[in-house]
Amino acid sequence: MINMDIGKYLIFSGFILVFIGLVFMLSDKIPIFNFFGKLFGDFSYKSENVSIFVPFTSMIILSIILSLLFNLFSKFFK
Repeated sequence: MINMDIGKYLIFSGFILVFIGLVFMLSDKIPIFNFFGKLFGDFSYKSENVSIFVPFTSMIILSIILSLLFNLFSKFFK
């Protein structure tokens, strides 16, 4: 029984990785993702030799969205 559970989780993880890959590939063509990385709390610094980008706000929003999705999926797979 435990092998079936591991198999289900691996298949589910594979589908999630494929979905995330497709989102990254199509992110330039989908206008809803254009704001990501350009929000108020995202820090960027550019000089002649150095370029630093720290997306604080974008990562907080991404963390909240992923937490909600994982909690939702964990309730369905219990």
